[in-house]
Amino acid sequence: MRKLALLRQFIMQSPLALEESQLHVSSQSGTVSTRAGLKKIHINYPARVLIQDYTGTPEAAAYILKQFLDQYEPQRPDDAIKFIADILDSERVDLEFTIPLSGSVLVKEGEGETTLKHCKDPTEYSYTGTGKLHVESEEEPIANWQATPPEQLPCTDCHLPDSLG
Repeated sequence: MRKLALLRQFIMQSPLALEESQLHVSSQSGTVSTRAGLKKIHINYPARVLIQDYTGTPEAAAYILKQFLDQYEPQRPDDAIKFIADILDSERVDLEFTIPLSGSVLVKEGEGETTLKHCKDPTEYSYTGTGKLHVESEEEPIANWQATPPEQLPCTDCHLPDSLG
């Protein structure tokens, strides 16, 4: 769920000019998908973005979320950004947005150590018409496969202590 922290940082660095206390980012539910024998965990969760006492236009806030999703969740549905608005007065509004986030983690076990690797997010899916799916990131191809998901993807390392492995 590292994207929650990235989302908060992205919004705080945006031109919305929010104070730290105006922005609350959380997830109150989600799913973890696993399959026996597959050393991969996939996490899906709705991110809740609450902007309090906002004096800008709601469309500007929605646009910042669109930019985040374009970068980190490019395969999302077109209507992925949901919102609720509470008009406080003629100048201020509380905005609550919900956006879908996901992430995958590979699990590597061996020699008294368990390593979790956050998988890079694909930014492009293309079908070649040959029965193969080619997945790319902005930096390099991630994997090619037919019918089954890839076993390994380029990742960043995260080590767990032996007691957790």
